[in-house]
Amino acid sequence: MTPRLCLALLAVSAVLSACSRAAPAPEVQREVDPAVAAVLADPLMTDPDLASQNRGNAAITLDRFGAVPLEVSSPEAMRAAKAEAARLAGGMVRSAPGGASDNSDALGPVVTAGQIAASLPALPGGCLAALRYDYGFAASLPQVLPVYPRGHVLDAAGSDACRLRAVIFVTPVEPSAVIDYYFTRSSDAGFGTTHRRYGKIEALAGRKAGAAFLVRVRPVGSLSEVALAVRN
Repeated sequence: MTPRLCLALLAVSAVLSACSRAAPAPEVQREVDPAVAAVLADPLMTDPDLASQNRGNAAITLDRFGAVPLEVSSPEAMRAAKAEAARLAGGMVRSAPGGASDNSDALGPVVTAGQIAASLPALPGGCLAALRYDYGFAASLPQVLPVYPRGHVLDAAGSDACRLRAVIFVTPVEPSAVIDYYFTRSSDAGFGTTHRRYGKIEALAGRKAGAAFLVRVRPVGSLSEVALAVRN
């Protein structure tokens, strides 16, 4: 091999070595589907501390809202809810006057908080368009008409401009206990009320100067599903 050929081979070898040491090309950034990202970020179900997320521990699965934990519908929860309701009602919950039955206009289940809000009487124009969905509105209901004790909130909406709040929740007591509670609280606050029954659904409506509310309750398995709208 001639000296010139040796030098040429050495030069080629040096070039190849330099290429192998070159920095790798930057990795292409790929967009991640938000739904996939949420699943990946969700804690693994194998963690024993996350057993409550397993649908197998659900007392009832509501098609529109997902699963409700077992502790929401336990006998202990029912007793505690009724005891707290009595305390908030001043020591005793009074029975609402017998509701008139109305089968001429059978009511179906309330689908959203906005739907129960739309059922309020004399709702000013534009209020429904201003409605915003946020679970925080469940915590800012008027003090006299809060979520029933031990209630598990499923949906909530409201509008500060219209002084409007609407919420859907489940509670471990029977529908009549819910109606009696809101009758007692609203009557003590000066509302005039009307109680009606539509098949399995019970409804209580109340009005006083500048304020109105509507409660609709239906049984769902061992729970009561409550739709409450208030304008004050």
